[in-house]
Formats: sequence, C-alpha cells, structure tokens
Amino acid sequence: MISLNQCIVQGFAEEITNVVEEVTGKKPILFDQFVEDNKAIWL
Repeated sequence: MISLNQCIVQGFAEEITNVVEEVTGKKPILFDQFVEDNKAIWL
C-alpha cells in the first residue's frame, strides 16, 4: 500500500484518459453526481 501511495504522490496517477467513454459510449460523470444519482440505494 505504501508503494501504491508513493506512485500517486509522485504523480503517476494524474493522467486523464477517455477510456470510460470509449468502453461505454457515454461521457463520464463526477463521483459527486454518481452519489447523488444513487443515494437512495444506500439508505
């Protein structure tokens, strides 16, 4: 876990890709929007 966190700290996880759109055919949404859209499931 420490090694994984170091990779993030060093910036290796900063790349933004369009993989979600390529795979699903839909634009990605923010996590906040996902939570708002699905909050009833968790209540």
